[in-house]
Amino acid sequence: MVEVETEVGPLWLERGAEILTPTVLETGRWQPDMSDLVARLVRPGMTVIDAGANVGFISVQASKLVGPTGHVYCIEA
Repeated sequence: MVEVETEVGPLWLERGAEILTPTVLETGRWQPDMSDLVARLVRPGMTVIDAGANVGFISVQASKLVGPTGHVYCIEA
Protein backbone atom coordinates (compact mmCIF):
# COMPACT_ATOMS: atom_id res chain seq x y z
CA MET A 1 0.00 0.00 0.00
CA VAL A 2 1.06 3.55 -0.65
CA GLU A 3 -0.36 6.76 0.80
CA VAL A 4 -1.27 9.19 -1.98
CA GLU A 5 -2.18 12.85 -1.55
CA THR A 6 -5.30 13.65 -3.58
CA GLU A 7 -7.62 16.60 -4.04
CA VAL A 8 -9.91 15.03 -1.38
CA GLY A 9 -7.09 14.29 1.05
CA PRO A 10 -4.75 11.35 1.58
CA LEU A 11 -5.85 7.88 0.45
CA TRP A 12 -4.20 4.48 0.77
CA LEU A 13 -3.89 2.79 -2.63
CA GLU A 14 -2.56 -0.56 -3.76
CA ARG A 15 1.04 -0.03 -4.85
CA GLY A 16 0.83 -2.51 -7.76
CA ALA A 17 -2.45 -1.32 -9.27
CA GLU A 18 -1.78 -0.64 -12.94
CA ILE A 19 -4.40 2.02 -13.66
CA LEU A 20 -5.83 3.63 -10.54
CA THR A 21 -2.67 4.23 -8.51
CA PRO A 22 -0.51 5.71 -11.31
CA THR A 23 -3.36 7.97 -12.41
CA VAL A 24 -4.03 9.29 -8.92
CA LEU A 25 -0.30 9.68 -8.23
CA GLU A 26 0.08 11.76 -11.39
CA THR A 27 -3.07 13.89 -11.19
CA GLY A 28 -4.35 13.71 -7.60
CA ARG A 29 -7.75 12.82 -9.07
CA TRP A 30 -9.75 9.77 -10.04
CA GLN A 31 -12.61 9.86 -12.54
CA PRO A 32 -12.68 13.64 -12.97
CA ASP A 33 -16.07 13.59 -14.72
CA MET A 34 -17.68 11.76 -11.77
CA SER A 35 -15.84 13.87 -9.22
CA ASP A 36 -17.04 17.06 -10.90
CA LEU A 37 -20.63 15.75 -10.97
CA VAL A 38 -20.50 14.89 -7.26
CA ALA A 39 -19.18 18.39 -6.49
CA ARG A 40 -22.11 19.94 -8.37
CA LEU A 41 -24.86 17.75 -6.89
CA VAL A 42 -23.97 16.86 -3.30
CA ARG A 43 -24.95 19.34 -0.58
CA PRO A 44 -24.70 19.51 3.22
CA GLY A 45 -27.10 17.19 5.03
CA MET A 46 -27.65 14.82 2.09
CA THR A 47 -27.39 11.04 2.22
CA VAL A 48 -25.12 9.56 -0.47
CA ILE A 49 -24.70 5.93 -1.46
CA ASP A 50 -21.43 5.14 -3.24
CA ALA A 51 -22.15 1.74 -4.83
CA GLY A 52 -18.92 0.39 -6.27
CA ALA A 53 -16.82 2.54 -3.96
CA ASN A 54 -13.49 0.91 -4.90
CA VAL A 55 -10.84 2.73 -2.82
CA GLY A 56 -13.29 5.38 -1.65
CA PHE A 57 -12.22 8.47 -3.59
CA ILE A 58 -15.82 9.59 -4.26
CA SER A 59 -16.85 8.46 -0.77
CA VAL A 60 -14.28 10.75 0.84
CA GLN A 61 -15.25 13.61 -1.45
CA ALA A 62 -18.93 13.12 -0.66
CA SER A 63 -18.28 12.94 3.08
CA LYS A 64 -16.68 16.37 2.98
CA LEU A 65 -19.57 17.78 0.98
CA VAL A 66 -22.41 16.36 3.14
CA GLY A 67 -20.70 17.56 6.29
CA PRO A 68 -21.52 16.52 9.85
CA THR A 69 -25.28 16.43 9.24
CA GLY A 70 -25.14 14.12 6.20
CA HIS A 71 -24.33 10.45 5.66
CA VAL A 72 -22.26 8.51 3.14
CA TYR A 73 -22.69 4.76 2.70
CA CYS A 74 -19.93 2.99 0.79
CA ILE A 75 -20.46 -0.39 -0.85
CA GLU A 76 -17.75 -2.40 -2.61
CA ALA A 77 -18.42 -5.95 -3.70
